[in-house]
Amino acid sequence: MSDSASPEGPAFPLFGDLAAADHAAMRPLLHRRQFKAGAVVFQRGDPADDVYLTVSGQLRISVGSADGRELAFRIVGPGEMVGELGVLDGSRRSADLTALRDSVLLGLGRSALQNLLATRPGMAAGVVIEALSPVRHTH
Repeated sequence: MSDSASPEGPAFPLFGDLAAADHAAMRPLLHRRQFKAGAVVFQRGDPADDVYLTVSGQLRISVGSADGRELAFRIVGPGEMVGELGVLDGSRRSADLTALRDSVLLGLGRSALQNLLATRPGMAAGVVIEALSPVRHTH
């Protein structure tokens, strides 16, 4: 998804297509975070407290190898989401996230996300559909 926002608000890929009322319920729960190039957003092993939507900038998802090298998994840009796995399953961060350029992220906290999923069935259904999407595309 290349657009990071719609007229109703930011488009979190985690939820798929959202109704205007769901956007309105999520909007006040979002918090804006800014990171300078080179800043570490989170590290492997940190608590997974927020899922992030990239508004601007570029970030690298990576892990350190046993011999000290950094292994980059993915480069993340505007409209892309990071950190959803740990927030959804309660685990710790499985990789590092570092800003490659000055970046702006919108965060949605774990408790806010859990509340949205418990009270807004359309959002919960969207998470399931998005989670199954890679499986569907492999068949």
